[in-house]
Amino acid sequence: MADLKDALDLYNRVTLDVCTRSKTECFDLAAVVPKDPSVFYDDVHLTEKGAQLVADKIATYLLSAPPFLSPNGVSGQSNHQAQTF
Repeated sequence: MADLKDALDLYNRVTLDVCTRSKTECFDLAAVVPKDPSVFYDDVHLTEKGAQLVADKIATYLLSAPPFLSPNGVSGQSNHQAQTF
């Protein structure tokens, strides 16, 4: 299992490095999601609790910046209208 952990850590570091060098926004989920059986049911697949945790972390991250962050610094609804095709 150590080999898989090392490979995933390397993958995450390279991904973050590419984001940094290309000035691309990137959110490091590996840094905020615990690696334990309550979150993952194997080495890469999330449990239901893990999926909810990831969704919450991503939502918090997205709502903390424009276009969702209001001018007064409070997160809320986007000013963008949903488009139907």
